Amino acid sequence: MRAMIGSSRSISDTDRSANWLPGVGRTRRARRPQDRGPPRSSAVLTTRTCTPTLTIMTADKDDPRFDQLYASGNVARLFIALLVPDFPSYMALGFEIRDLHDRPAPSEHYSKHYVFQVWTGIAATSGPYVFGSNVDLLATVERIRRLAEGLRDDLATATTVWARPPDATGQDRTLAWVIDAGRSRRHLCVANLDADRPTMAFGVPCRPLTDPPPCWLPVFSTADSTGGDARSLRSNGHQWIVDPLEPGECQVYRSQADK
Repeated sequence: MRAMIGSSRSISDTDRSANWLPGVGRTRRARRPQDRGPPRSSAVLTTRTCTPTLTIMTADKDDPRFDQLYASGNVARLFIALLVPDFPSYMALGFEIRDLHDRPAPSEHYSKHYVFQVWTGIAATSGPYVFGSNVDLLATVERIRRLAEGLRDDLATATTVWARPPDATGQDRTLAWVIDAGRSRRHLCVANLDADRPTMAFGVPCRPLTDPPPCWLPVFSTADSTGGDARSLRSNGHQWIVDPLEPGECQVYRSQADK
């Protein structure tokens, strides 16, 4: 998912289809959202003894060659990493405040050079690691972490129910899943993985839940610290309609039965 989240212009269509999920290759035709079954990643949980990370920004990619990967999508990466309880995740040192480098920065700004202990050549370091000063990213990251901390007990026991699972072709960049910790303790998460474009209004099907709630109440948005703009999601018997999301925006709703 590292290659998928972020700017729609950052990688080619071929790269999108090849790097969306482990083991998923290119497909000729995109499945419609209503036709998409459970993602192959779900099968990994039950058929493998080792579970891969779903979102990842490893230190071996924290060097000047990969600055573009950090240019956008960082909020969505962490949101998914913390709120999909079935999968592990990994973020490199300094991810929360990493500066956006328009051009290569000094070696001391890249954690890879310390993980691999580069002492000679162009990547050599001459002092301690230098943390960034991206306070806007840090503020949003802290809000996501506080949200996840508040859901810690639910996340420890919950299962993930995918309502709009990852699209292996990369053409549909909306995700929706339910953190299901019991009938009265469910949270719906939605995300726009496109950091350049807002979504249109889209539907989240009720079908994946055996007992869908009639309404989801807004709890959190990465784009609005007050939570005042999001509306409740009401079912028409088949789906809940989500209002357009801003580029890279992620939201959380709780089921109406929750207190």
